Amino acid sequence: MFYEDDTGQLTYSQISMDVRNQVVQSNTMIRGRQDLSLTEAKLIRIIMMQIIGNDLEFKPYSLSPGELAKLVGNSDSVNMYHNAKAICDGIMKKQLEIVSDDGSWIKYQWVSQCEYNARTKKILIMLNDKLAPFLLGLVQKGYYTQYSLDNTLQMNSIYALRVFELIQESLKTKLLPVDGTRITLNKQTIIDACMLYKTDRRGELVLDENKKPMEKYSSVSMLRQRIIKIACDEISDKTEYYIPYESDDPEKCVKPVKQGREVVGFDFYINTHVHEDVLKQKKATRTIGVVPINS
Repeated sequence: MFYEDDTGQLTYSQISMDVRNQVVQSNTMIRGRQDLSLTEAKLIRIIMMQIIGNDLEFKPYSLSPGELAKLVGNSDSVNMYHNAKAICDGIMKKQLEIVSDDGSWIKYQWVSQCEYNARTKKILIMLNDKLAPFLLGLVQKGYYTQYSLDNTLQMNSIYALRVFELIQESLKTKLLPVDGTRITLNKQTIIDACMLYKTDRRGELVLDENKKPMEKYSSVSMLRQRIIKIACDEISDKTEYYIPYESDDPEKCVKPVKQGREVVGFDFYINTHVHEDVLKQKKATRTIGVVPINS
């Protein structure tokens, strides 16, 4: 439902700029196939952040190109103004695809309305009502994931954003132990969430002889270097979390998970930077107290 004033004109809520607010999504949406660009994905999550726990329906929201540029870490607000139409075209055309274990699928448009008001110089956006089961009333339903928006806004890779969301979805608790924890992501889940499939000139998926989408990276080593490593580096550099791809400590690096000879997933070490600093201080203290054998 759109909100109308006494004259019948549509009214919009100004977005909150507080990036410490939470983005809350169902786990099904987190694992869904999403082919949004980085800026498009950030914009959708900025809108998601506006939803509060007792909302019964989506509200239309507005923001200026300058506000969008500030939120997504782009200092060139003039360039964002010129790109606003292309960004809106993207979120109107691209879809969220949910695939069931039996191969059934359903596709959803992200937004039902997106426009630019030349008088107010605002971008006006309304999420698609069909997405309500994935975004509204989640506390009562359970099986949802939430994180602070500021963890993703400075990212430079859409793959880092999506892997970060998958890791957040896999964490059993937000209160990590001081010595960290490990979680495993299925390789196919990463491929689906990041849409790592070949496409033709029209943007359509290229299918193999079995009518299945052809994967973009033919080897696990390419997947590790171009997706996993970049994601780990960005998450560690730009968020409160520490997820090393490589480490002097063999218990903290990314490890392949195998079934026979096939790599079916990746095992990640995850901690907060605060906890890692505590561990380093403890290690330094123990080292200072050691008396060399030859002294």
